[in-house]
Amino acid sequence: MKHLFLAYKLFDNLLENQPMMTGCYQWLRVFNSSHANWKEMAQTKKELENYDVIQINADPMDLRLLSEVRAVLGNNSSTKIVLNHDHAPELWDTTFPFPVEFQRAIEEADYVFATSQTAKDLMEMVSKKKKIHLIPHPCETDVLKKLATFIENKHMLYFWHRYDHQMILPYLVSKDLGMMVSVAGYMENHDPNPRAFTKVLKWNIIQYLNFPDFIKVMKEAYVGYDPFFSYSYGRIPCDCAALGLPTVCSDFNYSANICFPETSCNPYDAKKARSMLKKLLHNTEFYEKVRKIAFENVEHFNHKNSKGRYMKMLEDK
Repeated sequence: MKHLFLAYKLFDNLLENQPMMTGCYQWLRVFNSSHANWKEMAQTKKELENYDVIQINADPMDLRLLSEVRAVLGNNSSTKIVLNHDHAPELWDTTFPFPVEFQRAIEEADYVFATSQTAKDLMEMVSKKKKIHLIPHPCETDVLKKLATFIENKHMLYFWHRYDHQMILPYLVSKDLGMMVSVAGYMENHDPNPRAFTKVLKWNIIQYLNFPDFIKVMKEAYVGYDPFFSYSYGRIPCDCAALGLPTVCSDFNYSANICFPETSCNPYDAKKARSMLKKLLHNTEFYEKVRKIAFENVEHFNHKNSKGRYMKMLEDK
């Protein structure tokens, strides 16, 4: 199948320097795809029909692209438009403030998939006409597993997210557990109170890294803590699972419930999260059980299974 990932603007840094990153662009590796910026194409029907499938991410800036591509292809083309959506519902007020426009964009596509159950349910309420499929983004498990090294470093990695930038609750959960806490993925320009990290909490702050360097940081940790406070697909749990890093996760994340069923909980349930971290630290049998389950279950998101779900969607009339 000839697959094209199309956008008004592609993030070249991700494509060139972080090809293994779990998430939307991983479809390029699943299908050995082409990718293109719409404005750099000839924008002819002949050009577009060189591909069997054109995939567009439901990013706010690319929603209008759907109607432009449909106008070129027409309604009876053999080339199909696939729209994927992976925005956390908490972001909808700022990214999709006009539901009617979102609905029109969805209905321009031939196939639509969401990457989490919550997003799927909401999109079905937006568009009554279009079937919404549930297909999580792929994780390149075979590559990540080759990089996994089980080094018992007494070091906790707290995954900070620019969308929710929580500090106080994770601090209370992880304080006085007998290990150094490092903060991964931190971006000061997205932090409304950067002094809290640097002056008060005194955590070891690791600024935002490219994916290969990020993997090195994860490999050095003994446990992970990812209380993502938004409903999402969740690529961090996939990465941690493939690298063999037992992690206490937010059960708001679709992938966390699959990869870490023993250590996922409501991210606001601070007492439970702290209890599970303690158990990982002091119960070797539990630690190994969590790691083993995650290492096996992350294959749900591997390339083969992801491709199978995608192809099944295309066969659904």
